[in-house]
Amino acid sequence: MYTEDQVAECLRDLSSEFALNGADVLIESAFRIARELSGSGVPAGDGERYRVYLELCEVAGCEPRDPEDVLGDQDAWFRDPSSDVDPVAVLALKALLWSRHASAPDGTMDRKCPVCGSDPDFFYIDGDGRLHLVCSRCDYEWRYLRTGCPFCGGNDPRDISYVISDDGFSRLRRCSRCGRSMFGVDERRAHRSFCYFLEKLLTGYALSLVNADRTGPSPDDPDKRRK
Repeated sequence: MYTEDQVAECLRDLSSEFALNGADVLIESAFRIARELSGSGVPAGDGERYRVYLELCEVAGCEPRDPEDVLGDQDAWFRDPSSDVDPVAVLALKALLWSRHASAPDGTMDRKCPVCGSDPDFFYIDGDGRLHLVCSRCDYEWRYLRTGCPFCGGNDPRDISYVISDDGFSRLRRCSRCGRSMFGVDERRAHRSFCYFLEKLLTGYALSLVNADRTGPSPDDPDKRRK
């Protein structure tokens, strides 16, 4: 789990590139709540989910909605993260999910998130060339096989290809075996520090892939390209 200082630093960097319109303050509050709840043993029941929502509404300065509507939005989002629901309700649920990160098992190579069992929707390659996946719901990060596809379980490096941005940082990872794709970044090409769940939350995945027109068969060599 990131520290509050790391999150604040990344939010400052992002605010210099994007108009966050107060989202940074709300996210910092949600992360603070997650840190406070981490290891507390408080169950994420309906009452706790709504309590966190009310706290974030106060920060956002918005009028709280009825509990059944908020909980319904949270359930709908967890079933399908593309659902068009109240973002404050979603952030409240995320805060509770983030609080579970500290108790997650280390060293797993699972295809699905060790915390909540969801699929990944983002990846990054670390400074040593290792592949990490990021959960689509709770944003937990965990290691995975560089040659593997978490969606179909394939482990043939010939099935994996990349669409890479001009600066080599952003990329789209594709598996020809199952046809699934996932956006991500190569931190060996990073120009600043990153909290990857914030990149997902605030910027979307395709912003820096607009000019991506090259592919590469392997994440091991950031300079390697295949037409």
